[in-house]
Amino acid sequence: MVDVETVLSLSQAIIENKGIMLKKSYSSDLYTHCANVAELSVRLGIYYNLNLQELTDLGVGGYLHDYGKISITDSILNKPTGLSDMEFYLMQAHPSRGYRDLKKYNFNTNIMDIVLKHHEKLDGSGYPSALSDLSILVQITTVSDMFDAIHSKRSYHDPVTIENTIEVLKGSPGLNQVIVKVLADLLSADSRAEQECKEEPPEEAAGEIVKPVDFWKRKKA
Repeated sequence: MVDVETVLSLSQAIIENKGIMLKKSYSSDLYTHCANVAELSVRLGIYYNLNLQELTDLGVGGYLHDYGKISITDSILNKPTGLSDMEFYLMQAHPSRGYRDLKKYNFNTNIMDIVLKHHEKLDGSGYPSALSDLSILVQITTVSDMFDAIHSKRSYHDPVTIENTIEVLKGSPGLNQVIVKVLADLLSADSRAEQECKEEPPEEAAGEIVKPVDFWKRKKA
């Protein structure tokens, strides 16, 4: 059975063979986010018994899904307050921009669909094209992307617990809720395994965790 690390290594090699050096092109935060999305997506793909080609497409797509953010300044990406109308427009244009900028590298359709459609939703409420007919690879990437964006610390919100992040995803229209449930189960298994490896129970994290609803206030100032 193929393992996550093998798929991720293969995905990175495919990208580098195209002459794309992500660690040089991405900011540190953007690279970390894309790497997290790639790993979560591949893990979900393995659960769904996808073949090696599909798993690799998930990995490559995860690493490249936010490629269109390269041209957006850090002052917008890391703005701690709400975005202006123009800044919001630039952020929503990043899937189309990434798709356009990557076309010259001749990635396959699965990968390009992930780049272009990872903010689309099954109910047609997403962007940039309000599509609803989405491949399982796109649906997996969308869930992974949203999870990491909410769970991880950002300049505009504190980290949200895994449990609260999953609750946000459960309440988000247009997501494949079967995938959300699978992700929750995978992360719960991770947590149990981690606790079993520790001699003492983990201490509760200090500090107040931001309420999930606060995440969405950044959409527009």
